[in-house]
Order: sequence, then structure tokens, then C-alpha cells
Amino acid sequence: MGFAGNLSTLSLVEVFQTINRIRATGVLHLASAEAGREVAFSEGEIIGVAFRSGEERQALLRRLILQGKIDATSAAEISTKDGKDSRVVIDALIERGLIKAEEVDEAVARQSEDELYNLCTWEYADFIFHDAAPGNVEAVALVEHFKKRPLQLGVNQMLMEAARRLDEWGRLRAQIAREDVVLGATAGREADLLGASREYPGSAVVPLIDAVRTIEDIVRDSVATRLDVYGVIAEIIADGLVSVLSREDVLAHAGHLAEHGDHIRAAHLYRRALTDQPKDRTTFVRLADCLEKLGDIPEAASSYAQLALGYLEEEGHSEEAVAAGLRAVALAPEDPRQRLILVRCLLEHGDQAEAISELRTVVARYLALGQLQDARGTCLKILELDPKDENARRELARIFAKAEKDPDSEDVVICVQCGQVNHREAETCTSCQAPLRLTCQGCKRAVAVSDRLCIFCGVNPHAGVLLQRAGSPATSRIIDPARVRQAVDGKQGTAFWRTRMDASVKSARALEEQGDFVGALKEWRELAKLQIDNADLQAHIRTLESRASTAHTEQTIERGHQLRRGRRFRGAISAYQVALRTMPESDPRATRLREILAATMRTWRKVSAVYLAAGLILSAVGGLVAQPFVQVHRLRGDVALAAVEVPSLDRLPPAAALPPMLALSARLDDLAARGQLLGHSAGAGQARIEIAELQGQLELSRSRLGERAFAAAQQAMEAGDLPGASAQLGAIHAAFGSSFGASRYQALSDRLTALRSQRESQDKASQEAPARLTLAKLKEKSGASGEALAIYQALAGVGVPAIAAEARTAVARLAPRQAEVRAAIAQGTALAGKDLIKADGALAALATSAGAWALGDELAGARAPVTAQLAAAATAFKALGASPGQAELEGFLAAHAAAPQAIQVRLRLDQLHQFQHSRDEQIAAWRQAIAAKRYDHAWTVTSALVADGGALPAEIQLPLLVESEPPGAEVALDGQVRGRTPCLLLFPAALRRGGDAGSISVALPGWQPVQRPAAELLGDWHFQARLA
Repeated sequence: MGFAGNLSTLSLVEVFQTINRIRATGVLHLASAEAGREVAFSEGEIIGVAFRSGEERQALLRRLILQGKIDATSAAEISTKDGKDSRVVIDALIERGLIKAEEVDEAVARQSEDELYNLCTWEYADFIFHDAAPGNVEAVALVEHFKKRPLQLGVNQMLMEAARRLDEWGRLRAQIAREDVVLGATAGREADLLGASREYPGSAVVPLIDAVRTIEDIVRDSVATRLDVYGVIAEIIADGLVSVLSREDVLAHAGHLAEHGDHIRAAHLYRRALTDQPKDRTTFVRLADCLEKLGDIPEAASSYAQLALGYLEEEGHSEEAVAAGLRAVALAPEDPRQRLILVRCLLEHGDQAEAISELRTVVARYLALGQLQDARGTCLKILELDPKDENARRELARIFAKAEKDPDSEDVVICVQCGQVNHREAETCTSCQAPLRLTCQGCKRAVAVSDRLCIFCGVNPHAGVLLQRAGSPATSRIIDPARVRQAVDGKQGTAFWRTRMDASVKSARALEEQGDFVGALKEWRELAKLQIDNADLQAHIRTLESRASTAHTEQTIERGHQLRRGRRFRGAISAYQVALRTMPESDPRATRLREILAATMRTWRKVSAVYLAAGLILSAVGGLVAQPFVQVHRLRGDVALAAVEVPSLDRLPPAAALPPMLALSARLDDLAARGQLLGHSAGAGQARIEIAELQGQLELSRSRLGERAFAAAQQAMEAGDLPGASAQLGAIHAAFGSSFGASRYQALSDRLTALRSQRESQDKASQEAPARLTLAKLKEKSGASGEALAIYQALAGVGVPAIAAEARTAVARLAPRQAEVRAAIAQGTALAGKDLIKADGALAALATSAGAWALGDELAGARAPVTAQLAAAATAFKALGASPGQAELEGFLAAHAAAPQAIQVRLRLDQLHQFQHSRDEQIAAWRQAIAAKRYDHAWTVTSALVADGGALPAEIQLPLLVESEPPGAEVALDGQVRGRTPCLLLFPAALRRGGDAGSISVALPGWQPVQRPAAELLGDWHFQARLA
């Protein structure tokens, strides 16, 4: 049996229950706007979940990495060798022994189970169930695939866990009301946030929180389920590790990213900010700038175009609108849509001539693109503005002539009201007289097929077009030009498309009138492939899908009626039960159908009783034989009656639902005992299965009832009704004991205890308020203003209005004065950066006032660093010694610039700089003297440098000029010949203070040599040796 519908009318839990009850084998296809899943069933049990192609394998690989089962480096090495997919990577890891096959199988099973529970959180999706019949090859193949390794998960077990997760999902959705908010890490809590990502599922969620992604983005990008993602986010938000960024934070972060060149993520944040305030011009400009830098010129142009339209909505901003429109056209000069928006701006600004010029450019562009119909519509707009424009009329004539010769041109208009093929210039349909010429729905002036903005009035020209009848979109061209051209290239001309479209429309309409919605859906979906942008047609298809599901329910009900009229009551009961399972609780037919079901059951029992009585009259033995059969049917009848009562429990308040639920639970226990007594009688096994299912449903209802009771207790606490909350918790404990929601019950009990303690504290504070107010006044009179202010501040929130008002008045009087003293302490502290002596004096002067205002500790805390800095500066100054170097002096100033010793240190440093400058000048003078052979001056400079002390460069030497009479004598130093007179000898400058400089000898053949110690001669720059 196949059936279809939408989760908005039939929950997924009800779909699973229906498939399980009828013990169907096949595939349930689920499709939403974001994803698609396929659930395989065998004999009513779930055996597998299939994802989109390759999606589950990639998610499995990431999941194993995040759970620490696989080393990411090893997986990356394998995957990058030959570009292998995730399945091959996992197989390779198994072969290398890096992971066990059993661990992979277990991970696959857990992934499938998580996905099943995640499916229960889907709020909208279309579904269709296909039986694994021999003719359905795909369904049979998928079922056989999962039978090889089926999920070991019963439907009842899954539904109970799903109910628990749905309750958790509801709680999380209440905490996280919006998915379009951006999350960012809390400053200073980065280490704690990193700790939250060490284990799965935190490891699959926390790394995605980057102050750019929204919660919706995180759900989409994470391998964890939506429920796990919400759970992690709710927990870290409650712990204060992350927070929701405000729009100002989003814009600030976007600006930061843009400044650092991350324009992709900046553009993402600007788009997010525009969803809250779509008319924010500044954000539009920033978004366009980011897109332009990214090279996304079309979208940047669209942003400027939207900015232009935003200016038009405000009176007096037409010039800004024109400027933005020109910017959009400059970015995308080949896009006719941007030029049409510019035309709209120019017309609003009153520049009709320039608008017509732009329209001519648009015509030329449409002709270049081969869009003859749009070019024709644009020419008609020019004629609307200037009926005497001959150029536009000549262009229209050329368009008509080209259309006659071009086999690819759109040469027909098909009316989808009646399917009639009309000439392209026809204004109304020749068959049904429906209008064919496109005009603006706002101002009734000419527009083109592709226009999304009327240049005359600024509205969507096609808004307001409604379906004339079911399955019939508004009259327009339904032949996609691209498909027409493909057909011509494939030897199929426009005649082929006219015939096909005509046949498809008529066939779909005929099938719909016959009630064959499945066949009609097939035809309309084929048409939708050629009209992918037709929102009305897509909406009609969704309506037909809902009608198909409704028709299936009606057929099931009618089949039950027919069986009932034929006195086949059991079949009728089964049909009615199937119909009830496929319709929502809010369906108005449900109440009446339950009444019919109950009446049918009563009739069936009466008929069974008659047959039983006849059997007893005929034969006691026959009665004994028939007794188990009757008991089984009576049992199943009682089970059916109980099945009708279970759904009604969810509609009762918690207090009213408890007694019937407990009574129904006792009845089901009794039915279960009766079922066990029947043994292996025919039908007894099925009856026991139905009882077990009902007990499972009752357990789910019981869980929901407990949740509602918990919610009522929580609401009572939030409303301040502590006795009411206590009564609710007492009722929960009396009804469920400690087996249900123990942790939540304990949490609410603890909260109730805390609220009671808080209220007792408030009551005690209210009782003590008069005495404390008197004490505060006495403190204020005695000069202890700070203590008095603290008491007043505590009394400002007390529950005695008169005392609280007087306390707030006192706080308003005293708080500014305390703030003045605190500000003076802050000013004194600020002086420490400039002058420690003044800062210490200023803080010392505040001792009395700080004591009066209970700021003594604060003052001491502010003064202690100043005193410590003074002491440290004195110690550091003493450590400088008598002759500190430049580095020591500069280091002292860097560390103690505000210390009083800094003045002396600066003087020393200036003296040191002057000394160094003078020394550099003397060294330069020595070099000049040596170069000029002014040895006397060089000797004098060297002597002065030596006298000043300090280390000298090695080049600074003491000169000694040796001459002889007669000249030309040989000069030797320590026996080593240095030259002939006159001869210059250079000695280390340090020898000027004394020391062994060697022996100088002057010798000339035939003359008596002269020999003198060099140390004796260095007292002058010149030595004259007279030979004898």
C-alpha cells in the first residue's frame, strides 16, 4: 500500500505507527527544502536510513574523527593520495588496523539512530511511501541492501525515545527561539569554551562558533544532529561561554573583517544585518563594497540597485537614488535589470530624456541576448513615455521582422486557461478571451515578461495575479526559451512544444477533474520543469499533494462504510482505524469517525454475541471450542475501545487527565493479563501486540502529561505562586513517584526551596527595615556617611514602600558625594603616572574623607602602589652608584619616570651626553691633526683624552717625531728598524700615563749611536737626537 502527505498534516510519529501497524515493507521518502532522507522498513520495522548520495559517508568520517576513533592526519594522508572518497578512506584505515570494522558498524548504527530521532524534529516535509513490490526496483533494492545489516531498533522503542527527545527539543526551542542569530565567544572565557569542545558532540559544534555563522549555519555545517547542536549551544550559553551578538556587534565584527581583507565573511555578516533592517543604506553600501572587492560584481550591482530603490521610498532622496543606480549600472553595464532600476530612479527624479536613452540601451541589450519579447516590451515602455518616438516604432518593426525569420524566436503565446495557441501579437485569447498582453497590476501600463519592477510606479508588475482555477497558472508564456532552442537543435521545433504543452495542460486538468490527483501531479510536475520560477504552479502542486493525501483518507473511510453496509464489521473497524491514524487530531471528521467506530464495534460485539449464543444452543462442545475465539475478539474489541481513549488524554489539563490515565493504565494491565491467559489461541498474539503498542502510546501520553505538569509547576514559580507550585510538585510525586523526571523534579524542588528562602529573607528584611533605617540616620549624623549609604542602598529594594522610598531619596543625596570622593581617589591615582610625590600627597589628603565614606580600604589600595613605587625608585637610585652608565640611567627613567629621583638622573644623563659629544669632537680633531701632520696638536689631543679617562678607540695613539743631526739616521724601536729620520712613531695612548714603551735607538754609520728609553721621550711630541 502506498500513501503520501505532508508532515504539517500528519506527524512523522503517526506515519511510523501506521507503517508498523500494517507491517508494511518498503521505503518512506522524505523531502524538505534543505534535505532528503529515505527510511527502509521490513515487516513494519525500521531497518535503515539512507541519506543523499555520499552525504552519510562524509558525515561518518567526520564523526569518527571528532569522536577520536580515527586520526585526522592519517585520514588526510590517505584521502589526498588519489582523491579518494570517505568510504575508501574508512576501508583503508580498517585495512591498516587503525580502526576496527566493528567500531565503524557501531558508528553507522548510532548515526542512523541519531538521524531517525533528528527526523522527528522536522516541522515541514513531503513524504511518500512506496511498497517494495516486484515492480518497484529501487524500493526493493534499498530494502534488500539494508536487510544485510539491519538496525536493531524497534519502532516502539524508537518512538518512546523520540518522544523524550521531542520534549527535549521543545524545551531547547523555547530557550533558543531564533536560528538566525550569530554567536560569539565571551571575552575571557576562551579556555573554558575550548574545554567544551573536547568531547563529542561539543567537538562538532564549538569549532563552528566563529562570530560569523548563525545557529542555522552551525546546524547545517555540523555532523551532529539538530538536537545535539541545540543542546550544546543551550548549555554553553547558560554557562556564559558564548553570547548572542547584537546587530551592532555584527556590524562591528563585519567592519573588522573587511579591514583585514576577509571580505567573504564580512559580506556574510552584512547580509545577516540586513535581514533585521532591510532598509539600512549604510550596510547596503558596505556589503556592495565587500562584494566588489571580492569580484562578485553582479551581486554588488544588485546591492547598489536595492539601495537606489530604498532611496526612492523616502521623499526628497531622488538624487541619491540616481547616484546609486548609476553605480549599479557601472558595475554591471550588461545587465538590463540594473538599467531598468536606473530608469525608475531617473523618472522619479524627473529626467525623462535620460530615462528614454537608458531604455534604448536596454532594448539593444535584449536584442543582443535574443530576448525579442523583452525587447518588444521595452519599446512599448518608450512609447508609453513618448508616443511620438519614431525610433522606438522602427525598432518594433525590426523585432517583428526578425521574429518571422528566426525559428528560435518565441512566435506563439499559449493560454493556460484553455490551452489555446495564439499569435504572438494577440491581446486576448481567441478561445476564452483571457488577456494575453502583459501589463502592470498596479498602473496597467506595459511591462515585459522578465520585469520584476515597473519603471512607472515602482511595484512588482506581476503581483496580484491569481490562479483562475485549480492547476492553471496566470496566462503568460510558459515555453522556456532555452528549452525551445534545445528542442530546435534536437530536430524539434515550436510545433512540437505547442503540441506537448497543450496536451500536458489538458491532461492534467482532466485527471484532476476525474479525481486522479496522483496522475495530475505527474503532469503538473512535468510542466513545472519548464516553469521553475512559477511560484503559483509550485503552490498548486503542494495543494494537490495535500489533496491526494486527503483523498486517500476519504477513500479509506468510504471503504469502511462499504464494509459496514456489507456487515463486514471487522474490516470496517480496521479501515476506520487506518483513517484515524492518517488524519490529524484537529480534523473535524475525527470526532464523528470515532463515534462511528465505537458504534461499529458495539454492533460487531452484538453480532458476535448472537453467533456465540447460537453456537452455545447448538452444542455445548461447540461453545467450549468457540470460547477462546470469542474471548480473543472481545479482548480485541476492548483494546480497540481503549485505543480510542488514549489520544483524548492529551487534550485534558494535567489535573483532569491523571485519574482517567491511571484508570486506563489499570485497564491495559488487566487486558494484558487476559491476553496472557489466552495462550496461543488464534488472534491472541496479535491482540497482545496491540495491547503492547497501546501501553507504549499510553507511556508516551504519560510522559507528555508529566511534562505539562512540570511546566505548570514552573509557571506557578515564575508567577510567584509558591503554594501552587508546591501543590503541582506534590501531585507529580503522588502520580509518578520517583520513576519519572527525577532530575527535573529535584531541580524544581531545589528552586522552590530557594524561592522560599528568598521570600523568607525578604520578609525578614521588611521586618528589620524600620530599625535599620533608624540606624542609617544615626550613622549619617555621626559622620559615618559611607556606612549609612550602604544601609540606605540595601533598604532601597525592601518590600516596605515608605521605607524604600525614603531610602532611595537618601541614596540619591549621598551617592553623588561618595562618588566625588571616589573620583578624587581616582584622580590621585592617575597622578602617579606623572608625579609620585604629588600623587602620594593627594591620596594622603583624602584619608579623613575616605574614612567617613567607608572608602578607607579603597584609598589604601590606591596608595599602596604609589608608596611601593617610591620605595622601589629610591632603591633603584641608590643602586646606580657614583658613575652609572648611559644604559643604567635610561633604564631607571624607563622604570621610574614619575619618581623624584628622575630629575637628578636626567641631569646625569645630560652630562654624560655632553661628555660623549666633547670626546667625539676630540677624536675627530686627532684624526684631522694626524692627516695634516700636525703631530704637536695630535699629541696634545691624545694627552687630553687620556686625562679625561675612559676607554679610547684603538686608532687613538700618541705620536713621537724622531729627528737627528745630521738627518737620515736609522731609527729602531727595541731593535726593530722603523725608518730613518725624520721618523714618526705611534704609541698606545695609555702609555701617556706611564709604563714600559721600549727603547729607541738612532744610529748613522760613522757616528756614535744615541739610545734612550721611549717612556722618557713620550712627555713631548718631538725628539732631536744629536749624533757625535
